[in-house]
Amino acid sequence: MKWSCRDKKKNGNGKKRIVFGIKGRIVIYFTAFVLMMLTLIWFLQIALLDSFYRNAKTRELRTVAEVLSEYAGTPDLREKAFEIAGNYKICVLVYEAGNISAGSETVSVECSPLCLIHHLPEDALKDYAQRAAENGGSLLETFGMDSSGIRGNRPEKPVNHKKVISVTVTRGKDGVDYVIFSDSEFTPLHSVETLLSMQFSWLAAGVILLAVISAVLFAVNISKPLISMNESAKKLAKGDYRPNFRVEGYRETRELAETLNYAAAEISRADTLRSELVANVSHDLRTPLTMISGYAEVMRDIPGENTPENIQTIIDETAHLTALVNDMLDLSKIESGSRKPVMTEFDLTEAASEVMARYAHLREHDGYRMTFSADADVRILADRMMITQVLCNLVNNAVNYGGEARSVDVTLRLFDNDGRPVSHLPGTPFPDKLKARITVSDKGDGIAPENISKIWDRYYKVDIQHRRAAVGTGLGLSIVREILQLHGAEFGVESTLGRGSDFWFEFGVLSVSEKT
Repeated sequence: MKWSCRDKKKNGNGKKRIVFGIKGRIVIYFTAFVLMMLTLIWFLQIALLDSFYRNAKTRELRTVAEVLSEYAGTPDLREKAFEIAGNYKICVLVYEAGNISAGSETVSVECSPLCLIHHLPEDALKDYAQRAAENGGSLLETFGMDSSGIRGNRPEKPVNHKKVISVTVTRGKDGVDYVIFSDSEFTPLHSVETLLSMQFSWLAAGVILLAVISAVLFAVNISKPLISMNESAKKLAKGDYRPNFRVEGYRETRELAETLNYAAAEISRADTLRSELVANVSHDLRTPLTMISGYAEVMRDIPGENTPENIQTIIDETAHLTALVNDMLDLSKIESGSRKPVMTEFDLTEAASEVMARYAHLREHDGYRMTFSADADVRILADRMMITQVLCNLVNNAVNYGGEARSVDVTLRLFDNDGRPVSHLPGTPFPDKLKARITVSDKGDGIAPENISKIWDRYYKVDIQHRRAAVGTGLGLSIVREILQLHGAEFGVESTLGRGSDFWFEFGVLSVSEKT
């Protein structure tokens, strides 16, 4: 059995120290707990046995004195004294306080051959009565005894027996003061303590053995799934991202294994996408660099090739390369938190119209049909530059994946807080608490349902075969997601395979007016 308890590490002084594994710690802690419980039981049941016994006998005498005090000066005193003496196996003597002498006792009950109060001289009884009266009406006195009789109330060496005398001075029901004497024997407990100690030793040995065995079995059951996950985690650290954490054991370890399997799958996916991103970005960087280098060499080596067209190609590729680097930097800044939105109030309708005007060259030269329509002039609170970037990236995405239809439609519609479209008649006031939703639609190939949740990922591309974007850099949707999340805006996509996609986002409206 592998215990993982001999792992040695150096402390600050350079000395090696043993670091116990989970199984070793469980065995040590469980055994230590059992030892502490056994020690507590021994202390309470054996070490304090004599003390508990003496306290119990003392309480008995006090109880007897209290009961007899209630019956003092009544005809039932004698009967009650015999009853109590028989129940508790004690001796009782009751005198009138002013008449303590031989033969004058009111009640006399002797239930023990070693009874002490019946053999005390008259002077001793009077002395005890006087001391009890001076002590507030009660007195307890302990005597050591052997077969020869009293050895004194402070024996110098152990004796066979001990006696406790209780003396109570009380006013009876008849108005007469009575002195109640009672004594009880303390039976020696040495033999009982010896027997209990012997039994406890065997019991402790058996309990410790069972505790160690139980702790070992318990530790193995607890640590087995953790040890297995530890070995799998070591493989994960070395680059084996397969979800190989076995779901077994108790609830927490099962949940931990499921979480680690999910983390391993996500790490594997991220690593795959990272590799794809490196390859894709390398392709995107290499293509404009190759074209810039090629056209520059042609213009240098071939006379007459220094034409405006070649120069424009170099300028276009340089602009594309710059845009790619800027997008990567923007995404990195947003994700790191170094770029934060600067909130200002602006006209969203105007901003969207300006963005659409930038794509006039696509309409003129490439045959794209691009439209924009709005329900009203809407003002919102947001970072205008960032929202403009969101619009540009969504339009770029529609252009890149719009297919042969070459159609991009941008709309701005008003909705109430329940998500219902708002119908507005010219000349009538707008309702309160509106939301403005911008939708960018294309008529391309669409997105499969299983891919919709992944398209916002910075490493993900719907098309497996990487191709260069017609416009933009291919990182637009990742930037869109990060910007909208910074603003706390709602966004999403609705898509049907073969029919195209509708990307949308919405903001709360500060003010709205008729469209000019």
